Amino acid sequence: MKRPFLLIPLTAAVVCGVLFLSWRMVAMRESARVPDDPPAAASAMATPPVAVLRLPSGDAVVQLSAASQHALGLVAKPARAATLRPFVRAWGRLQADPADATVIAAPRGGTLVGAGRWPHVGDDIAAGTVLGSVTPVLRYADRLSQVTQSSDLAARGALARASVAQVSASLATARSQMQGARDTLRTDRAELGRLRHLNASGKIASDRAVMAADLRVRLDRSRVDLARQQLRAQQQAMSATQSALGLLENGSRLPGPSSSAVPLLSPGAGRVVAVYARPGEAVTAGQVLLRVQRYDSLQVLLTLSPSEGLSSPPPRARVRLQAGDVPRTGRADASVALATGGLRGAYRAHLVAAVDGDPVSGAQRLLYRVDATGTVLRPGMAVTARLAVAGAGTRAVFVPEGAIVREASRTSVYVRTDAGSFTRRDVRLLSASANGWLVSGLLPGTPVVSVGAQALLSAELQGVFTAPPASAGNSGGDGDDD
Repeated sequence: MKRPFLLIPLTAAVVCGVLFLSWRMVAMRESARVPDDPPAAASAMATPPVAVLRLPSGDAVVQLSAASQHALGLVAKPARAATLRPFVRAWGRLQADPADATVIAAPRGGTLVGAGRWPHVGDDIAAGTVLGSVTPVLRYADRLSQVTQSSDLAARGALARASVAQVSASLATARSQMQGARDTLRTDRAELGRLRHLNASGKIASDRAVMAADLRVRLDRSRVDLARQQLRAQQQAMSATQSALGLLENGSRLPGPSSSAVPLLSPGAGRVVAVYARPGEAVTAGQVLLRVQRYDSLQVLLTLSPSEGLSSPPPRARVRLQAGDVPRTGRADASVALATGGLRGAYRAHLVAAVDGDPVSGAQRLLYRVDATGTVLRPGMAVTARLAVAGAGTRAVFVPEGAIVREASRTSVYVRTDAGSFTRRDVRLLSASANGWLVSGLLPGTPVVSVGAQALLSAELQGVFTAPPASAGNSGGDGDDD
């Protein structure tokens, strides 16, 4: 009864052995098969797709057929002659222009009410946007209107006279603040004129002192405007209080308090950089609610190298973003150029003033204004500037960005020597230009591979090296033989 169970595994082992032997015999026959055309097969195996010729000088020549060049998409164009103007470099960071700042103040006292979403820091608002309104609260005249509705004439008279006295004191304070702001503005204006005269007379007064005085005058003007608004509000309160007191003395009924809200509009367009009040808070007339900054123009304080200096700074300069601050949204404007590290914006800058040197290194510093209309430039971005100087230019050659090949410590381009041969030439990068580089080490008109240079480098590194022909090693000929 146990024999059928023993035959099953034995049969399975025999079947597996037969299958294994059959597979081995088929594999041996396939490996022993001889090709029908041995010379053609050997020729196909011996012909490499890329041939790299190593010359005695050590240079490598990549040889490609026309079909291989077409497959790699190689494009070679003559290098153009160019002139590199002498320049010095300077570095700095963009900062906001104080002249492009706008403040939004409360038109009168009351409770701030928002019209929808109240602006936050970073929001862009357009000119004339309705931000909300200011609802007036009960003032002295409003309190008097409530008192006149009672039968206590003595209380009404006392409250009216107290209100007049309080408003008179507030009005006197506002006039004093207005007069003080005007006096300060007059003094600072005179000081600014004096410093400008000394600065023009041989730099007796430094440019930094002139700029500081000009900033003080701007701040004084803002204080005068704010004091004027507060004085106007107190005068209106005084007029309303006196009118209420006159009506009370004549036995007439005072009109009810005005509940109409005053709309709050944005005087200019820009980006909100500071929020000082929010809806639901009580505000006074002239209180600053928001500060808006425009970025049509920015300032940059450029610092030169301590070993370099300019006796007459150029009125214009070219400013580029450094690699770390290049925006990832693509091109900033039409003047964006391709340089090492990615896309860098090239922008025009105009000289504002030469300020005092760096207090630590003593390097020369220049203040420029950058036209940033329609760009992504913002305060805090690091920039590099090129300042042109007088002198003869340096002859150079322009090559596209795609022609530059970097391998280890070598920077080179591929040059086409004939229809199917390409070799590398080391070059020196002089300066980044629009969509390319100004280099030295090439002659104008040299056919340079502008598209497919990296493919050539891979072909050179992975190709099959062959020995140079005899004519390549003995170019002088056999003139001495008989």
